[in-house]
Amino acid sequence: KCYLGVEINRKFVKVLKEEFPGMCFVCGNATRLTELHRKSKLGRVGYIISGIPFVSLPNDTGDEILQEIRRLMTPGCLFRTFQY
Repeated sequence: KCYLGVEINRKFVKVLKEEFPGMCFVCGNATRLTELHRKSKLGRVGYIISGIPFVSLPNDTGDEILQEIRRLMTPGCLFRTFQY
């Protein structure tokens, strides 16, 4: 497996696992992203794609998530985010 999806809603994780059995989904909080990635044993991160609605989060939470993302990024890693 080469994909780790992190979702906070346990019911949605169940649906994602059923719909995309070839991908790895975990229920967790993005403020613990580096720990969740380490447990996945997937290795080096090449891409980070986020659908987190940063503008609706408390500033401290958004900052904490961005720090987690920075910890995972190595040279050549791409980060993309979308919001709607």
